[in-house]
Amino acid sequence: MDGIGDIILTTPALQAIKNSIPEAKIIYVVKKPANEILQNNPLVDTVLPYERKKGLEGIKENLQLIRRIRQQKPRVAIVFHPSLRRAIFGFLSGAKKRISYQYRHRIWNRLSTMVVPLNWPKGQTIEQVLYKKKKHFVDYYLELVSKLGVFPNNINCTLIVSEKDIGRTNEILGSEGVSSKDKLVVLNLDAASSSRRWPVKNFIALAKFLIKNYRVKVILTGIDRDTNFSKWILNLRDQDIINLVGKTTIMELAAVIQKAILSITGDTGPAHIAAALGKDVVVLFGPTVPQVTGPWEKGRSIFIKKDVNCSMPCYTKECRDFRCMKAISVDEVISNTKIFLKDYKK
Repeated sequence: MDGIGDIILTTPALQAIKNSIPEAKIIYVVKKPANEILQNNPLVDTVLPYERKKGLEGIKENLQLIRRIRQQKPRVAIVFHPSLRRAIFGFLSGAKKRISYQYRHRIWNRLSTMVVPLNWPKGQTIEQVLYKKKKHFVDYYLELVSKLGVFPNNINCTLIVSEKDIGRTNEILGSEGVSSKDKLVVLNLDAASSSRRWPVKNFIALAKFLIKNYRVKVILTGIDRDTNFSKWILNLRDQDIINLVGKTTIMELAAVIQKAILSITGDTGPAHIAAALGKDVVVLFGPTVPQVTGPWEKGRSIFIKKDVNCSMPCYTKECRDFRCMKAISVDEVISNTKIFLKDYKK
């Protein structure tokens, strides 16, 4: 698995396995740096991180990874997300039982010993298939592990923030003038694909409104993938808006979210981190839909999505006009934060 949110959404399936087969040892193959999400998870016994490289370095990395997997001597391999690369890893793992969903290309199905039907039409993403089936990714993963004879019972998304990460985060916040008494609101500016990013100028307008009307400090987070974030943030001169963009690890970000009273973000990893930690979150949806990729709720979540004249959900990574994200106004987001911030009004 690659994405933070994807990994968090598999944890109910891991919990189902552990509940039904307590002696099971779970080995999780995950791309760096998302392996951080699993480092303190009691459901996972061994984490095998890898880097996705190109050319000869990539071939060498893949061979080393396969060797590391085989050294674990797995009896069962579960391919959570269907791709040829993952199917090959499962096939070469040495596991006699290999479970996956039906692949788009039928010949790939031969790499698995048990294939769960999916009816995946050509030209559609896996998310679009699940949307038509009215199935969330958590249900999708649970259906896979049910082939082991395990079934969901008292399951949740699991994420554990270590004391080390909390301590390091307190140091980072302290260096930015944040005290333990300050009430924090996290605004996550970033998303893996540009089509899921709410305009930065909207986040900045939202931040200014929040500190003007509520007794809070606003924490800006994300990865500064381009100069756009920096351009807007450098113009800020307010001590109650703290810029942590590009300054935290994944688990330090999780510790910030755990400390905050509210997070506001697009449909991306921090939304799932907040929900898994039982924290309140407002999630802004563009080309995606909460019915498929939304946080699996433990805290209170509000999903904002606009109906625009477009083929939805498209799950495209790039877009010409970003109309679905631009249609979400600052005023609408402000209106949806009031329920969470009513006790902190100035």
